[in-house]
Amino acid sequence: MLRSATLVLALAGALLAETPQVEIDKEVASFSVSGLDGKDVALPDLYGKDDKAVVVVFWSTTCPVCAAQLARLMEISSQYAEKGVKFVLVNPNPSEDVDAVRSYLEAKKLDLSFLRDAKKTAMKQFAAQVTPACYLLDAKHVLRYMGMMEQGRPGKKGYTGYLPDAIDALLAGKDVKTKSSQSSG
Repeated sequence: MLRSATLVLALAGALLAETPQVEIDKEVASFSVSGLDGKDVALPDLYGKDDKAVVVVFWSTTCPVCAAQLARLMEISSQYAEKGVKFVLVNPNPSEDVDAVRSYLEAKKLDLSFLRDAKKTAMKQFAAQVTPACYLLDAKHVLRYMGMMEQGRPGKKGYTGYLPDAIDALLAGKDVKTKSSQSSG
């Protein structure tokens, strides 16, 4: 029994060692996900010519927390789009049907990039445990923030805009003060 448990732990360690893990203030190794058309998309492909940052959000169309945060995600992404910050949703749920995802995007009028991580390789690399989980990468693919989008409601007592604050600091050329938080999914 002990031998079996040791073997399982060794195999799990080997699998994790094969997947490079992200670290705050370190460049993120390229990864590959796919578009809804099935074509591979690598990390450099996420950036447009003038993008100053990319926010990768692990997102599921069936997650109730994602659904609850959708309106704010759209507000925040719209607020920063003209400032050179691109938001990309990555779906790590292989059971979500591509046609259902397309219908969801159309019904919600989402104009964000939506990619699939059916093998969960990107999710493992980012050590994302839940959806939604946000990761802010600067123009050089360096991870500057990871965690939840925000806590509480804007304008209300106790509100903390983790992701907006991190984006503002990055765009201002300042160090991000809160570099991580616990994802809320």
